[in-house]
Amino acid sequence: MQRAPSILALALCAFGLAGPTWAADLELTDCQLDGPFGLNHVKARCATLAVPENPAAPEGRRIELNVAVIPATAPTPSPDPVVLLAGGPGQAATEAFAGLPGAFKGLNEHHDILLLDQRGTGSSHPLDCPLSPEEMWAPKMDADDVRQRTRQCLDGLADTDPRFYTTPIAMDDLERVRQALGYGPMNLVGVSYGTRAAQVFLRRHPDSVRSVVLAGVVPMQAALGLDHARHLDDDLNRIFARCADSEACAKAFPEPRKAMLALLDRLDGSAAQVAFAHPRTGEWMEVPFSRDALAGAIRLLAYVPEGQALLPLLLSDAQSSARWDKLAAQALMVSDSLMDQISRGMELSVMCAEDVPFFPGDWHPGADSVIGDALVEYARAACQVWPRGQIPDGYHDPVQSDKPVLMLTGEFDPVTPADYAEQALAGFTNVKSLTVPGQGHALLGRGCVDDVIAHFVRDAGFADLGEDCLDDMGPMPFFIDFTGPTP
Repeated sequence: MQRAPSILALALCAFGLAGPTWAADLELTDCQLDGPFGLNHVKARCATLAVPENPAAPEGRRIELNVAVIPATAPTPSPDPVVLLAGGPGQAATEAFAGLPGAFKGLNEHHDILLLDQRGTGSSHPLDCPLSPEEMWAPKMDADDVRQRTRQCLDGLADTDPRFYTTPIAMDDLERVRQALGYGPMNLVGVSYGTRAAQVFLRRHPDSVRSVVLAGVVPMQAALGLDHARHLDDDLNRIFARCADSEACAKAFPEPRKAMLALLDRLDGSAAQVAFAHPRTGEWMEVPFSRDALAGAIRLLAYVPEGQALLPLLLSDAQSSARWDKLAAQALMVSDSLMDQISRGMELSVMCAEDVPFFPGDWHPGADSVIGDALVEYARAACQVWPRGQIPDGYHDPVQSDKPVLMLTGEFDPVTPADYAEQALAGFTNVKSLTVPGQGHALLGRGCVDDVIAHFVRDAGFADLGEDCLDDMGPMPFFIDFTGPTP
């Protein structure tokens, strides 16, 4: 899953397996998985597996990996588990699953669900660096501020070497867990950054894969984070064009893009103070609201159909009232969950090894770009401080595979749009790519998407997906006022 300058999305490094001499069978015991803010609870079977932090030094410091299994409900389940690879980078699989338990109901009937908190996330030696809402909305930090805060984050992780919290190492962890649990080939379900993780696992352990689902596809060729500004601008153009095609929206908000640019200009160079009740806790907040905070709010709202449907109304309200509270509160509903779930240190370990070194030096955002260079420059500055892991040669080459791969892209995805899915097709010979009408970046749990995924995993093929049901999905109608969307 990408966000305000301190919440990006990228991936990392590589070392070979040290061998099974230090891996042991896992003894699972009853446990409970808790979703974000404790809103959902899922019964599971859990264990921990100790692995070397540095795979090349198996006698050195070890870290504990958090493993959970939700057993299949059928009396005679299939032997191949489904593995959720969460987004971010920085999100824990156990928390992501507990936040969307219904999304896997069809899969869980016949398949165990295997969850591994990727090293550096959740309960797997997390690399947490707290980020306050005040920091989230602060005016854009200069490079010195970013380096100072990054150093503070690093200093708080004394018993950690961040170079070894990378995607290839983490995918070797998953292979060790598979062996320890005695599973055969697995079905991978990657979401956002998790789609890169799935491709890395497929490349490193092809015989351990039965099928792959990529939802919100990140192609291996991409330096993740570099295209966020362009993708958001393109998506906002699509959203505003849809508003223009809607009689009610066009009448109420004839020029939403013009309103957006005027609001960004109004805050350029001088932050406003915004006061509002936190939408989840009810706690009163007063924070600076800068141009970059507004850009971040717009970006977060574009992630999901509900935010997209509200965007023209929120922009119009802010322009006419000169108040930012409604817009800020709606964006905080999205960002608060992200901040709570993302391990920022692991995120930095990923992006500083796999992505930032591949940013071109002459990169510049387009004219009138909403987020401009904020994410890219933040990442460059942070990675001047953060220790850099290694990645293997050819890491950004397309993965070559004949395993069955189902790719799903939201029509209005501001992060991983259709052109990313097109790039990812390059190395796959047994693949189907579907666009989900009206949807944004979050696809699991939406409409019949989960049924399509369950049908694909059942047969590890495309003969009976039932994907025609996707045609009945579409965007949420635009809100013309705050009482609800138009019919």
